Amino acid sequence: MYQLIAIFIAFLFIPVLIKLKFKLSYALLISTVILGILSGIPFATLMQNVSSIVTNPASLNTVLTVMMVAVLGGVMKHYGIINVIIETMSLLIKDKRKILAITPALMGVLIMPGGALLSAPFVYELGNEMGLKPSRSAVVNLVFRHLAMFIFPYSTSLLVISAIMPGLNIFKLILFDLTFVFAIITLGYICFLKDIKVTKLQSVTNVKQNLLRLVIYTSPIYVCIIINLITRLPFYITLLGSILMVYILSDKKGFLHVVVGSFNKNTLITILTVATILILKEIVLHMDGLFGILQSVIIVSRDSILTTMLFFLVSSFVLGFI
Repeated sequence: MYQLIAIFIAFLFIPVLIKLKFKLSYALLISTVILGILSGIPFATLMQNVSSIVTNPASLNTVLTVMMVAVLGGVMKHYGIINVIIETMSLLIKDKRKILAITPALMGVLIMPGGALLSAPFVYELGNEMGLKPSRSAVVNLVFRHLAMFIFPYSTSLLVISAIMPGLNIFKLILFDLTFVFAIITLGYICFLKDIKVTKLQSVTNVKQNLLRLVIYTSPIYVCIIINLITRLPFYITLLGSILMVYILSDKKGFLHVVVGSFNKNTLITILTVATILILKEIVLHMDGLFGILQSVIIVSRDSILTTMLFFLVSSFVLGFI
């Protein structure tokens, strides 16, 4: 029970610190330190938890992949690849509402520092053309931007899950997640897009040419997945193929400098956030008293699958809400 209270106290600091204008990464780091102090775990074990970021292959893979995706997002932004993709989509899709949804969803694929700031202007500008209030455009950006976290194997959420459960088939999980994605798209369209009256864009002639252009310029996003499926190499290695595609598609001016420049302060903050979550996970896994309580709850509810599922639903919601 003491360790359960320790977790509650440590997690309580997260919303408090964010309210005090601390960055999420710093709030998580402070809460993790507090949990480490209150957990009752020996100091040597805590140091092992910290070093697991480097010694645990799954954790190291997660951190390196986040770093590489941030770099990929930086070079794609610098060389205007994202702008080309959006412009090409506008030539292929007649309904502006679909473009309004697809644009933030596409941005969400890349773990880009400041990615929300990148997609918001596109959504705001298009929403303004359609007569939408800024609040409506902001909601559309928020809803559709987070679709990628369920289905892209190198999204931060799925990378963390892979690190926690290395034996999990991530593509099988994505298959299950499609249920949530379908629900989000459906509800998002009904609630925020369906009632918008728009004039459909004029059809264009060079459909095949524009479609081929879209396939080519989106290749940095999906080529790493194809390489991973074929070779089973870690994503932080296959993402080199994606960066190579950007090099081929770009004007190549100062490319190495841009790659190095993409590894900036914001990227480090993103890496710190993920690393802190993984350390927090290790600390929790070493809290034997907490797992004793969880096992007791599961044993009591094992005769009812609904009770067990309700327990996981409530606990996940509470932690997610914090």
